[in-house]
Amino acid sequence: SSQLVNPVDISAVLREFPLVQHEFVQHRDLSLELVLRPIPGSTIDTNDLKEKLAILFGKSVNVAIHVDPCLGDRAAGGKTLPYRSELLLLED
Repeated sequence: SSQLVNPVDISAVLREFPLVQHEFVQHRDLSLELVLRPIPGSTIDTNDLKEKLAILFGKSVNVAIHVDPCLGDRAAGGKTLPYRSELLLLED
């Protein structure tokens, strides 16, 4: 079974990495998608990040991580939606 994870807990994990921005989505099928904009000139250890997210969400969760150095550039005011869960749309 899956549970909702507080965005504060996700932020605590992401703070360990050199990020400018991120977009995090938990899909209805419980898979996770994370798009990252690293600090220019830095690299992100996506395997380490996946392991840390698996601690929060469970080892069986499917995590897709994409690095996009232009994240936010196409959005109005450079704003992104940092957290979204499709689970919140489901009826019990």
